[in-house]
Amino acid sequence: MSKVIPVVVVAVVLVGGALVLKQFQSSRESLEKPQYTVTTSYEDLELREYAPRVQAQVTVEGPREEATNKGFRILAGYIFGGNTGQEAIAMTAPVSTSADTSQSIAMTAPVSTVAQEQGYTISFMMPAKWTLDTLPVPDDARIELLEVPGYTAAVRTFSGKVNPDKIDAQGEKLRASMQAEGLSPDGQVMVSQFDPPWVPFFMRKNEVELRVQYSAVPHG
Repeated sequence: MSKVIPVVVVAVVLVGGALVLKQFQSSRESLEKPQYTVTTSYEDLELREYAPRVQAQVTVEGPREEATNKGFRILAGYIFGGNTGQEAIAMTAPVSTSADTSQSIAMTAPVSTVAQEQGYTISFMMPAKWTLDTLPVPDDARIELLEVPGYTAAVRTFSGKVNPDKIDAQGEKLRASMQAEGLSPDGQVMVSQFDPPWVPFFMRKNEVELRVQYSAVPHG
């Protein structure tokens, strides 16, 4: 009997872990994400054509991790109702509607960060049903709402925790893969995180992205 118990425990743990993983993945996939078309799949990257979108962003000075956390809190203040219409944006999936508002705005994924000359710009994509004309104005003047035109980018997906060393390493791998495929990068590496901090690190999905110079984009 003593030999059977550990086997049963292991089986329960494995089944429970599989169910939790499925729940995390289902929650992630239920969030609205930037629309794109994969034009070419290479060994270590995807070439994507992104559709235009509206996003909220803020630029924060300081080290990457500190700036990302601060920028996230600033943007969270906006989407939790810190705006002229007091509209609420649900942080979880499925979308929930606040009792004291007539509309709600769904939280989207990912949270993206890109280096600037003075700090980092952190951004959230706004759900597709909103436009610059219909989005409520942020109470915080540091937040900018803008329309991002469509663009072409090379993207590399990776898992685990996001830290400066890992971002640099993944960015360098992306640049090397682009060079090997004859693609010329345009701009700074953008890192996108699709999961909240409470998701186990080995289950997290992240991406590094570099825009591609138009002259280097393969045309059919």
